[in-house]
Amino acid sequence: MPDLILCGMAFGDEGKGSFVDYLARRIGAAAVVRYNGGSQASHTVVTAAGETHRFAQLGSASFLPGCRTVLSANTVVNPDNLIVETAAFSRLTGVPVPEIVARLRAHEDCLVVTPYHKLLNRLRELSLGGERRGSVGSGVSEAPRVVWDAPPERRETLSVRIRDVAGFGETDALAEKLSALRETVTEFYAAHKAAIERNLPPPLREPIDRERAFLFAPDSPRVLYRDYVNKFRVPNGGVSFPNCVIRRGEPLLAPGEAAVFEGAQGLLLDRDRGIRPNTTCLDTSAAYAKTLSAGRRARTLGAVKAFYTRHGPGVFPTESSEVAARIRDENQDASFWNGAIRFGWFDSVLLRYAQRVNGAEALCVSALDCLGGFESLSVAEAYTYEGPVDAAFERLFSFSPRPGGALIRDILQNGPRLGEYLRRCRPLYRILPGWREPLAGIRDPAKLPPAAWTYLRTLEALTGLPVAAVSVGPTAEDKLALRPEYLS
Repeated sequence: MPDLILCGMAFGDEGKGSFVDYLARRIGAAAVVRYNGGSQASHTVVTAAGETHRFAQLGSASFLPGCRTVLSANTVVNPDNLIVETAAFSRLTGVPVPEIVARLRAHEDCLVVTPYHKLLNRLRELSLGGERRGSVGSGVSEAPRVVWDAPPERRETLSVRIRDVAGFGETDALAEKLSALRETVTEFYAAHKAAIERNLPPPLREPIDRERAFLFAPDSPRVLYRDYVNKFRVPNGGVSFPNCVIRRGEPLLAPGEAAVFEGAQGLLLDRDRGIRPNTTCLDTSAAYAKTLSAGRRARTLGAVKAFYTRHGPGVFPTESSEVAARIRDENQDASFWNGAIRFGWFDSVLLRYAQRVNGAEALCVSALDCLGGFESLSVAEAYTYEGPVDAAFERLFSFSPRPGGALIRDILQNGPRLGEYLRRCRPLYRILPGWREPLAGIRDPAKLPPAAWTYLRTLEALTGLPVAAVSVGPTAEDKLALRPEYLS
């Protein structure tokens, strides 16, 4: 049985959690390996019994009895949030916390989110005003960024990792690292104070000021150090987090174990390959999963919605008020940090670009049921571009020149000006018939309306990828295997 790698092909929110649950049940997975992202993930899974959980750090197949969670070295861990999530999942399922924790392993090299990272993330976004990136303010992307931005001689001091929290280093460097982070965030605030105060919304002033008052205090590193020691270095209520740590050289998986590799966010938000400047500071591609699965049989599947969505600011070529007026996503919360969710038509140009990077073998298409009731459906197959066609443009796109611009067929590679060019693009749509019949409750793919089949076959034709599975509802039972050979 091969491993299955599930990667996001768009801007995130592709239904990855629901598909991980389905795929893990299908192959009898022994483990889910989180291979990128961090505690900002919100992977919603609904069971047939109606239990609902938004998985952040636990693997999204944790409802499957005995299925373990492995947090690889490429993930960013928030230990405090992990405690909250295990307790919430225990209350929901009745599974004791010690049993949940016993099924959890985290690599010692995982970067850790501290309260300093969270505050720095929010202060950085506030300092940018209308140019902010759209980070959710969780601090996850700051864990790597604060290291990259530092001079080489200070990078190790600013790298708080699981081994530091667990006390596995040759020396106990956690207190020193927390002090270095305090110094970094206070320096950032001092340098950008005017912009931060100018852009700070009144409802956020009290909580931000409260965080600053504590974290800027000289003794805050000592207080946090003691808190980490008490929570994560000594057994507590039958839970011993140091026992969950994977040391360097230890295998993540046993030979012969079936696993699902669960990605977070989507390729278009990747730090290097996404559409800048509104990207994360994390790797959101399938690359690390393929590294981890080297030597094992593995198949890569791309997760994408039957329409496109994204949170916060940033280019969105197929954004549509018509789609936004007809579709709601109750699982997506709006906030100052990430904004309201935005809706648009399926974009095969962006999908083909994501495929150039991720190399998926087939697609898992979520939320097909949400498209019911439209008179017609649109799928972007190309773009019309109005603007200068310069040397940078020619490197990025496959195109045909037109008066005043070009017809863009494909994005060939990334570059710092990709977003700038895409903002001057208008989608060229293929119009397809819609369907009225509700899809909820369908368990046989043959019973999908003919127009739904036409839509799916069009996605296959325009993306060059087969649709392996499609979702018509929130549970594993609502997933239809269209091409089972890609799912096992």
